[in-house]
Amino acid sequence: MHIKQRIHARKLVLAYFYRHWFLFSIEKNNKAAIVEVNKVAEDVEREDQSVDDLFTQIQTFANRIKDMDPVEKAKYLADYCFDNRWWDNIDMEYAFALITEYDNFKDKVEEHVNKYTTSFAFDQMDLIDQSVFILGYIEYSKLKTPKEILLNEMIELSKRYGDDGSWKLLNGIMHHIIEELDKTQEA
Repeated sequence: MHIKQRIHARKLVLAYFYRHWFLFSIEKNNKAAIVEVNKVAEDVEREDQSVDDLFTQIQTFANRIKDMDPVEKAKYLADYCFDNRWWDNIDMEYAFALITEYDNFKDKVEEHVNKYTTSFAFDQMDLIDQSVFILGYIEYSKLKTPKEILLNEMIELSKRYGDDGSWKLLNGIMHHIIEELDKTQEA
């Protein structure tokens, strides 16, 4: 495994988790998802496309992948969203190991994050931040990535794709979560 392949795999997993949360949130009429759609809608309206057209495209995409298993969805997402040159540079074994654990961990992540937030709940966070939390939690729990490496990678993803300053929140909360997970594993 090369570091570059792992970094590209994290981006694929983050995109997968983000898409998953986004579609789930749209279905539940979640406020964070509506904010995300409105951000995109502002750009879309500038391109003479209506918000209704955007929702139609989202629904078409959701229906297309609805019945796929997680690995098929990840492959579709990689084909749909990433350049072909990436395929040889993605640690797919790593990506699939995390993607297939999503449903097993999403509620645990939300519970742990909510335990350490004071001003808002997990479901009120930006969807990309939620996705980074899930990625980091699963990677630490299942793949036992060393804490320092994991936190650095999560911070870099958050700085690149998240809101300004969200990396600070992620760093603080993930430190607490990892400490708790370590105590639980020691007991």
